[in-house]
Amino acid sequence: MNELELLKEQWSEQMFEQRANGIQTESFEDWNHKRMIRMEFFNSSQAEREAASKEAAVKRANDEARMKFFNEWKNAESDAESIAEARCS
Repeated sequence: MNELELLKEQWSEQMFEQRANGIQTESFEDWNHKRMIRMEFFNSSQAEREAASKEAAVKRANDEARMKFFNEWKNAESDAESIAEARCS
């Protein structure tokens, strides 16, 4: 069976169940159009989640680098010359 035949079989089964439950049925074209819209929505949502995940990873890496810098700065030994240079700049 090719993809179109499989889709028509899926549509036929779904419409049979809807008729059996007294739910209004729809044409294959309308059903397939709605199916395609749902697939596009899911794919766009998936891409947005992946982009958000990458953005969160970059933010996490930046936060870790910032914390490391300030912890090293806090724990650094200060000599008089470095303190005087920092106050002058």
